[in-house]
Amino acid sequence: MNQCSVCNCDYTDDEGGIDGHFGMLPVSFCPTCFSCMCDMAGQFTDQEHPEHDELMQHLRGVRHIVINETYGGFDLSRAAELLYLERTGTAYELRDREDRASTVANGPHIYVNGNLWHARDIDRDDPALVDLVREMGVRAGGQHGHLKVVTIPADVDWIIQDYDGQEWVAEKHRIWK
Repeated sequence: MNQCSVCNCDYTDDEGGIDGHFGMLPVSFCPTCFSCMCDMAGQFTDQEHPEHDELMQHLRGVRHIVINETYGGFDLSRAAELLYLERTGTAYELRDREDRASTVANGPHIYVNGNLWHARDIDRDDPALVDLVREMGVRAGGQHGHLKVVTIPADVDWIIQDYDGQEWVAEKHRIWK
């Protein structure tokens, strides 16, 4: 544990912050006070401060988003679908498809609360989905999916865009037609 020389709060090394010296005086700054100090110093100079920008990004956090990086579209393997439902505590039921050949080829339908369930309805920044894709790797993707986790700044208003199912994360903006 460290104690901030400015606000006297306790903070851990994992939270960020900095220890050092002002001349010969030992000082310690929590992430918030260090960020404020860097911001104030930045107001008095025209130079960019990559350390400040990096710290500010650290304080704002990041968001992890699952995308499909190949053509064909987002889908999960059956094993990933069932594991996701189990990890999230979602009650589900497996029902045969309309004909036996479809059930054999594609597996039974998944129903949640009496409704047909599709993995594409999962929020792509769902922590359970992100963890699942990281753990399963290529086995998480379905027939057309090769899934990947993308990390973006947490304060970005984002959207998933695609071309023939190959996806990327883009910052939302206004469009007029």
